[in-house]
Amino acid sequence: LDGSAAFACPIPVFHSFAATLCVFLPSLLGGRTMLLSPLDPVAFFTNMAKSSVKRIMVAVPSLLGGFAQAGTPIGNVLYTVSGGAALDDGLRETVKGLTGAEVYEGYGSTECGPVISCQTPAQPGAQNCVGFALDGVEVEIRSSDGNKLPANEIGEIVIRTRALMSGYYDLAKATRSSIKGGWFHTEDLGYLDEAGSVFIVDRLTDVLTVKGITVLPQTIEKILNSHDAVHESAVVGIPDGGGGEMPWAFVKSSVDSKPEVSELIDYMRARLPIYAVPRGVEFRDELPKTITGKILKRTLRQKWL
Repeated sequence: LDGSAAFACPIPVFHSFAATLCVFLPSLLGGRTMLLSPLDPVAFFTNMAKSSVKRIMVAVPSLLGGFAQAGTPIGNVLYTVSGGAALDDGLRETVKGLTGAEVYEGYGSTECGPVISCQTPAQPGAQNCVGFALDGVEVEIRSSDGNKLPANEIGEIVIRTRALMSGYYDLAKATRSSIKGGWFHTEDLGYLDEAGSVFIVDRLTDVLTVKGITVLPQTIEKILNSHDAVHESAVVGIPDGGGGEMPWAFVKSSVDSKPEVSELIDYMRARLPIYAVPRGVEFRDELPKTITGKILKRTLRQKWL
């Protein structure tokens, strides 16, 4: 990238992802950024079509999902950079079809400066990964007892970088639990392959234990989201009445006439182990989200607490 770089940013720049790629980076390069509202996709499509240059589109998956649902081709995209949450493979392909350009993912944390890893045209990485660690960033996978795990074993992602925060303001206890021996504990589950590509599996705090068996909500959500009538979903753990938990799904339908709950349960039962099949499905007109599009699972769990 150089001074000719041009970005399109339809997400709020107070978020570290957007601020880094669409404010700080263009400022360093002498590039340009088109700032657009995430609440007005029509204006976004129109302005992109009028752009005098091809732009790097920076977006979060929930926004890309809205573009995909609109089905409007997006012109003048050099490539898309997605971050802030996991990007579904099907959505990636849809966005590529709408833009005619490649989609790259990145991974970061505000506490770490914020970028940890990214895919690039020179290093696209394997499918479903979030690229390679940046220079100066060390990534390890640790077990629950703190031991470093070998390639392809799932554990907590921990980070060491010169850009690491000094601590959370006025939260000494939270700082001590997050930074241990100079390593930041992300509470993300993932693994590294033999080449060093970073793969995100799920959030450690969202992982379920069903009858002693570990269940990853993201695995269930991918199956649910592959159903034609499902726009998006979220799976959380709720009390099972015996001191444990069981999976429960919240779904936003992609069609006016919602499918029967039994249809979705049968769909998952045919594709998941029986213990991972949600015990129920609730339809919502909208799933609660942060301003950057992450689904607020703690809000969905609230009714069960």
